[in-house]
Amino acid sequence: MVLHIRCALAFAALALALLWPPLSGALGAPTPVGSAVGTPPPLPARTELRLVVIEAPGCTYCRLLHKRILDAYRRSAAVRDMPVERVDLETLDTRGYGFGAPIRTLPTLVVVREGREVARLAGLPARSVFERFVEIVLERYGPSGTARPPK
Repeated sequence: MVLHIRCALAFAALALALLWPPLSGALGAPTPVGSAVGTPPPLPARTELRLVVIEAPGCTYCRLLHKRILDAYRRSAAVRDMPVERVDLETLDTRGYGFGAPIRTLPTLVVVREGREVARLAGLPARSVFERFVEIVLERYGPSGTARPPK
């Protein structure tokens, strides 16, 4: 029973992440990344997507995310099309990020394309949910859909 609830919640989070771009227009356009002092460096010319991982010191689920999912992702071909950037929640406001909604869950994975949030996955997802999330984001926003998430 608990497993069914967890799966349902994971897929609900994935569905919300995929529906986020239409909803963000209804809630008001998010502020472009890099609009404040102390902004992160600009993206390399080849990369238009970025996977921003919002975490906090001492966050157990953040450590699990890196150990179980992101370490494999960093070794995959998909990371060339969507590199990972780690951001501490405490310094988020000073980095100039403007997302479509507040960060309420840690870790939160936010996909940024050309300065705008295009997708979000909150919490510690199962590896299969993360892989499908990356696959959908790259198909929808990636350069050619050639990169695939780790298996």
